[in-house]
Amino acid sequence: MNPVPGLGNPDFFLTGAFQRAISVQVQGGTIRTLMNDSKSDDLLKRDPDIIGLGGEFKKELIDTKLRPAFLAEVKKSLKI
Repeated sequence: MNPVPGLGNPDFFLTGAFQRAISVQVQGGTIRTLMNDSKSDDLLKRDPDIIGLGGEFKKELIDTKLRPAFLAEVKKSLKI
């Protein structure tokens, strides 16, 4: 349906519900990807690599969420 991914690349975007149901959580030094959509299990069976953060998306997450949260915790611990 979407010509952007190119031939041979899966495109799981139809209504956007699957993408909206994906969230990222940082717990105990690990990054967890959470999926809260009824189609998640079936789509992961079809393409186990469907969820992944790379390139600019990974950089954006680190720059806008993880780094600021990490620095805030460091400053709080150091009482800066």
